Amino acid sequence: MSDPDRLNVWHEQRLVGELWRNQIGGIGFRYAPGWAAGGGFAVSRSLPLADREFAPEEGTAQHWFANLAVVSEARLTRISR
Repeated sequence: MSDPDRLNVWHEQRLVGELWRNQIGGIGFRYAPGWAAGGGFAVSRSLPLADREFAPEEGTAQHWFANLAVVSEARLTRISR
């Protein structure tokens, strides 16, 4: 059974990392252990490639990934018109 508050982030066929949501809706992110070792890249300047957790309390992952959702929604709206 999958956890509805966790989401894997993929690039092509490789696992980049994991997003999760805490009890109050904050979003956190952590790169997968093999991502950096396998030549992976940072998904953004605000989320540098590091072996650490970007906790929901920091707000860094929340801001970056929330902006992706807004951009994607806007593109879909333009395509469907």
